[in-house]
Amino acid sequence: MSLHTFIENKEWYDNSRLDLILACKRKAFLAQLYNGGLEAGVGYGALFGTCMHAFRATYYSWWGKESLEQRQVRATRSFLEKHEELFTGPMLDTLDNKHTKEAGVDMIDHYCTSYAAEDSLLQPVEVELAGAVEIKHQPGDPYIFDPFYYAFRMDGIHKRLSYGDLWVAEMKNTGGGVKRELTKLRLSRQPTGYVYCARQFPGPDVTGAMPDVVGVLVKTRECQRDFYPKPKHVTDSWRLQTINIVQDWRQMQHDANLTQAAGGSFETILNTFYQNTAECTSYGLCAFYDICRDGFSPATLAAFRKASWNPLEDQTHLERKEIQTETGLMEAHMVTP
Repeated sequence: MSLHTFIENKEWYDNSRLDLILACKRKAFLAQLYNGGLEAGVGYGALFGTCMHAFRATYYSWWGKESLEQRQVRATRSFLEKHEELFTGPMLDTLDNKHTKEAGVDMIDHYCTSYAAEDSLLQPVEVELAGAVEIKHQPGDPYIFDPFYYAFRMDGIHKRLSYGDLWVAEMKNTGGGVKRELTKLRLSRQPTGYVYCARQFPGPDVTGAMPDVVGVLVKTRECQRDFYPKPKHVTDSWRLQTINIVQDWRQMQHDANLTQAAGGSFETILNTFYQNTAECTSYGLCAFYDICRDGFSPATLAAFRKASWNPLEDQTHLERKEIQTETGLMEAHMVTP
């Protein structure tokens, strides 16, 4: 059973969905609930990040099987193939210098060179992991709630051979400064949640998160990684906070349904999911800005399609294997021999 099929008819959340709920309730409503959820086109930065993830997956999948130079060549080829697939036609004419194939190849060379000395000491145990973990009531929880699933996609698990400890890898590509991104990731819910999920499956315990940050910059090349331990009390706190976020969101939907049942107007229902206008321009212009400004019309809805999600669907160069437990389902993907 694929992960997509496993969660298809279940209530599930991932880091992206929860981030939307926390950032702006109106945006979360539009992206998750309105007509099944609206999905906008993906920006150039995210597409370039997909290319860099393709590089990383191939690079570490061949660890211990080929030399550093051979792995870099093979992984660079994966990057270029993905870049040619995603950036086509008119997109190439408006591509920033930092998102070109040439810039990516340069970033890859800098990455491989920077970590060459420690490469043999950091073993990739798994490369590209996706899964869904059921979060349900446990003794000691502050209240009883209906279970839901948390879906995740992590960049693998690495083992420090000098210490024998395991770390969840999380690659980030940033144009805002590598050190700033590392500081952000220290407290970020995303890697903490991935560590929680990794601990729900059979095998040795993971120690924490290993952010792997690459600067996507025009003039300079920079990459840096760190190791952030995540004790059990930290991941337990993440679990309880996630439950509270989901319960607040459920209550908001319940209130909207009551308003609808009482004959309330669409505008009244919509206002249940209030706006956080500080988010309109926090990462460029919000995809839903025109809807919030001009209302719902064929013109403002034309840029969207029905939301869909299928982790690792584009990883055709990786072979899928599956772990099914009482807790949930995990997919692991490795390069086909």
